[in-house]
Amino acid sequence: MQELLFFIVFIVWYTGALIVAERIGKKSRLGEEWTFFIGFMFTPIISAALGLMLQNKR
Repeated sequence: MQELLFFIVFIVWYTGALIVAERIGKKSRLGEEWTFFIGFMFTPIISAALGLMLQNKR
């Protein structure tokens, strides 16, 4: 049962990091790769906040 819970949490975390990298990372100075890395290592919420704070000034 614990393995299943771990697997579900991992998939949700990974998917969240991918979504943040695709939607926010493209418009951020961090870029998609760094936004994904930060989202995967820490949390997608921190990655989204950093990506929104470091938007390109175009």
